[in-house]
Amino acid sequence: MAEEKSRIEYLDIAKAFAIILIVMGHALGYSEHTSILYKFIFSFHVVLFFILSGYTFNAKDDFLTFLKKRLLRIVFPYFLWGAVFLIPLLIFGDSMSSATGDGKHFDLRLQLLRLLMGNGIGDGLRQNSPLWFLPALFSTQLLYYFVIKLSSKEKLIPVLGVIILAVSFVCTYLMPVILPFGLNSALTIGIFFYAGWLFKKFELFDKEKLFKIPVVFVLLFFGVLSAYRNYLISSVEYKYGRLYLYILSGVGISVFVIYVSYLIGKSKFLEFIGVNTMGILVFHKIILLIFQVKMGPVSLLMKSSNAAVETLICLLASAVSIAFSLLCTVVIRKIFPPALGEPFKSKKD
Repeated sequence: MAEEKSRIEYLDIAKAFAIILIVMGHALGYSEHTSILYKFIFSFHVVLFFILSGYTFNAKDDFLTFLKKRLLRIVFPYFLWGAVFLIPLLIFGDSMSSATGDGKHFDLRLQLLRLLMGNGIGDGLRQNSPLWFLPALFSTQLLYYFVIKLSSKEKLIPVLGVIILAVSFVCTYLMPVILPFGLNSALTIGIFFYAGWLFKKFELFDKEKLFKIPVVFVLLFFGVLSAYRNYLISSVEYKYGRLYLYILSGVGISVFVIYVSYLIGKSKFLEFIGVNTMGILVFHKIILLIFQVKMGPVSLLMKSSNAAVETLICLLASAVSIAFSLLCTVVIRKIFPPALGEPFKSKKD
């Protein structure tokens, strides 16, 4: 039991690193001289989340029970916060767009349609673009519920792996349309979700297996090299560059991050961040926008000074953003936990 508890703790630490990198990546996206760091982070941070989600996934429930849980945990918070963050744009219209540095005309009907579509591509989810991850995760879990049911027959796993890899390449390079509710992500980078599940099934996150220093550092080397050789990744726009390089960079660097988390073992601070990723995903963009467009000289330095200064300000903005998000999370959990995908606690709990 102690080993299982430790396993959960280091996965929470890995989730903390993943969300910190998400926030940091969004902060760096506004800066002009941090493109190398920005490109590096985007080469694996979403992959890391998908691997961890797959690792902790199980398909033991019957489908209707499974679907109900995912609707409450993922879909309800998505629509709730997608609608809530539309309110300022609805009230202030184009003046709000100007205040946030957007400058685009606000069309409520279009934004509602984009919300229903569940895609952040183009002008979709302007009110809070990181929300794109929730429908993508939902569709991935829905699809892989059936894939993992089939994978209970181990002899089918190699066949399924080949099919998933082929579908990923075909959809990356030949998919002519944008499908609703993140289905493009499920068909392309869902392969990382399945990889995470396989890591769990075959217990590869183990010192005696995958977690050997030579193996981890070889994976890291090829991961970093692949990230350098690939184009800039934009998961929200379904742009993965050379997919084989994205697979190498995503898996290689993610395994290294998870290994570091394993070595850390316990950290109440990081674990707290790791178990509150939903709140950070939902709220972090608010503070980042303030830093990016509403802080006068600080915003200018963050955008166009030099790589060192821009990185430092982005680190500060990320830290403040995460702290603010955690505060919001604690308050909302006490008032209305379903907003974070959590059930109300009974008095016994």
